Amino acid sequence: MNFYSIVRLCGSVRAGFYVFSLIILALIAGLFFPDVFNSSLFYIILFFLFLNIVLCAFKGGVFTPRKLASVFSHSGVLIILVGSFLTATGSKTGTMKIAKGETKNRYYFNGTAEKLPFEITLSDFEIDWYRPAQYRFTVFLTKERMKQTFTTEEKKEYSVKGIPYTITVLDYNPDFVPGNRQPPVFSSAVPSMSAQPVFDPAVLVRVSSQGKVYDQWVSVSNPRFNLPGDNSVEFMYVWNAPVKEFRSSISIADKGVTRNAIIKVNSPLRYKGYMIYQASYDPSYFQWAGLTIGRDPGVGWILGGFILLNAGIAIGLYRRARCIPADTKSRESLECI
Repeated sequence: MNFYSIVRLCGSVRAGFYVFSLIILALIAGLFFPDVFNSSLFYIILFFLFLNIVLCAFKGGVFTPRKLASVFSHSGVLIILVGSFLTATGSKTGTMKIAKGETKNRYYFNGTAEKLPFEITLSDFEIDWYRPAQYRFTVFLTKERMKQTFTTEEKKEYSVKGIPYTITVLDYNPDFVPGNRQPPVFSSAVPSMSAQPVFDPAVLVRVSSQGKVYDQWVSVSNPRFNLPGDNSVEFMYVWNAPVKEFRSSISIADKGVTRNAIIKVNSPLRYKGYMIYQASYDPSYFQWAGLTIGRDPGVGWILGGFILLNAGIAIGLYRRARCIPADTKSRESLECI
C-alpha cells in the first residue's frame, strides 16, 4: 500500500465511520471514567477525526461554488476541534485571595503559583444585604442549662415557649456603628479573629416579662442581652440577613497603564485573555475578596468555528432552496446554482 492509498483510506467515509465509532465508545467510557477525555488515546482519536475531515472536505478542489457550503461547515468543525484541543491543553482556572489595599500578580492553579502579565490591586470591597424577612434569636435558660432558637418577624410580638417572656423586633439598622470604633487594619489577607468587625447590623428589640419592658439595640458584635435584674434568662441575636450582592473594586496595572473596574459574581472582567470573576469574600470582617482567574486560549477558536459552521449550513440551505422547482416539468432540467 503506497502513500496515496493511505491518504485515500484516511479520507474515506469508512475511515470516518470508524473514527466516529471510537469517539462514541470514548464518550460512553467517559461517563464512568472522566479521565478518558484527558488521555493521549482520546487526543489521537481526535487527531484522526481532524485528518479525516481535512482529506474528505478538501478532496477534489476547494474553491468551487458547489463545495462552498461543505468547505465552510467542515472548516468550522476543524477550527472547533483546534479550539477544543487548545482548551484541553492550555486553559487554566485558579484562585486569588487578596486583601483591601493589597497588590498581587500571582494566582494559584492546582496548588501551583501562576504569574500574571499584570498586577491586580483590591481598592475596595462592598457588600449589600437584603433586609431580613425574619429575625433569629437564641434564648438561654441558665438554671436549667437549656436553650431554644426561634424566629420572629418585625413588629410582631413573639411569646417565648416555657417562660413568661415576649420579644418584639421594633427596627433594623444594617450599618449600626456604636461609639468611635474604627475599621480594623489587617497585616495579611486573612484577618485575625480578635479584630473587630467593620460594621454591626443591629436590631432594636423590646423584651417584656411580667409588666417589665426593656428596649435595647442589639448588634452582631454584642448579640447577648437580657432583662435587667433577671440573669436567669439570656437572649442572643443571630444575624441571618441574606446577601444581595458583593463586588470588588480593582485596579489593573500593566506596564504603566492603569485600568479600574468593578467585578461582580455575574459580571466578570476580561483583560488580555484572562477572565476575572468575583467568587468569594471574607465572611467575618469583609476585608478580603476571593477572585477566580481563568484563561482559555481556545474560546476564540471555538467561537470562530461555530460561526463558520453556521455559515456553511446557511449557504447549504440557501442553495437547496434555489434548487426547489416551481413545477414538476422544471424538475427534469433542474440545476442548482
